[in-house]
Amino acid sequence: MFGSTKLNEYTAEEKDWLRGVKARKGRPKLPYEVQLVAFIDILGIKAQVIKSGEEASKIVDMMESIRKNIETLCHEYTETKQIRLLQIGDGFYFVADKSCVNEMCNILAEIQWQVLVQWRELIRGSLTAGRVRVGKDNNFFIGQAIVEAFELERENAIFPRIICEESKIEEYVGKGIIDNIAYINTDQDKIKYINYIRYKVDNDGLTEKKLKELIIDQGVGDALKKEYEALLGENKSAAQKYGWLFSQLEPYKVQIIT
Repeated sequence: MFGSTKLNEYTAEEKDWLRGVKARKGRPKLPYEVQLVAFIDILGIKAQVIKSGEEASKIVDMMESIRKNIETLCHEYTETKQIRLLQIGDGFYFVADKSCVNEMCNILAEIQWQVLVQWRELIRGSLTAGRVRVGKDNNFFIGQAIVEAFELERENAIFPRIICEESKIEEYVGKGIIDNIAYINTDQDKIKYINYIRYKVDNDGLTEKKLKELIIDQGVGDALKKEYEALLGENKSAAQKYGWLFSQLEPYKVQIIT
């Protein structure tokens, strides 16, 4: 019917609709790209916000410091757009070239370590691969892999660990890649995760004595123990997250609970 009708015979609404169709047809297509996608979330921020009442400065200062640290760790790769970063509240998304599996795992391990040692906070997250699209100036990330990364962190990570969706990484990037990274371990629930304690020990050549100094002597252990004991009476599920971290330190003879 439209084909035999002149434009001036349409209603104003029909003209607007047709102009929209023409504009959409004229736009270049933006196909999804196959990329690595990671999502990390700093645990306990919601509880801190509730406790802080109307005073937000402490949380804002901490989040700004963490963001700057993350930007510094990623700088070499964000400059070349091999890694693109987006912060949403207390969470961070990373979209990386699929060739950067090792680099992305190293960065995620380093972030976990720095947040633990400098701010006494825990991180949970996920690393997967799939189709994604990044907006101009990194102002938004969309795609199935973005959704999956968030859902994996919420539903599967459980403990303060960054889990690896091996099946998707093998499907989109290549077989055996995760198995070739020495500090990616398989947990008791058969889920693979980035063992950032092992990463730091191996990468920095930390002895058991040095690791103990960094965790115990600098007060990190006491801060974690205090939070763990406070949660035992009010939120055992949250307390278990700290217990899981303590179990990761025990092989290196670092005892938080004695």
